[in-house]
Amino acid sequence: MPPNDFKKMQSLEHSLYLVNNIIYYHNGKNTTKLSEYEVKLFQCLLKGLENKEDIIYYIWGYNNTLNIESKYNQLICRVRKKLMRAGFPRDIIVTKPRSSLTPGVFLNKSCLLPSESTLPVFEVESRVIGVFQM
Repeated sequence: MPPNDFKKMQSLEHSLYLVNNIIYYHNGKNTTKLSEYEVKLFQCLLKGLENKEDIIYYIWGYNNTLNIESKYNQLICRVRKKLMRAGFPRDIIVTKPRSSLTPGVFLNKSCLLPSESTLPVFEVESRVIGVFQM
């Protein structure tokens, strides 16, 4: 389970947590530590920010260097590899093609939901013992 330090916590439907610079998934079974820029990229993805230009501005500001495009692509690749090494689903980060109207990247939220095989199975017996009125 994620630590109690929730100062900089963001979550996605209680299955994925970003606390400071560490991502926790499946109750802390999968974790990975991110750098400053990797955290910013993941924050964009959690917030649903998908447009490439908006993500670049959020991470680097209006810095008009020629290699921002390269940095952007490398950053996505690094985060994707870190997540896969930590046991996250392979297609957690999806890249929109450059040919689309709004090239960018997004978080594949459907692969974050636990499958039925990973959910714990409980045998529940329910009995009504009594009803108390106050």
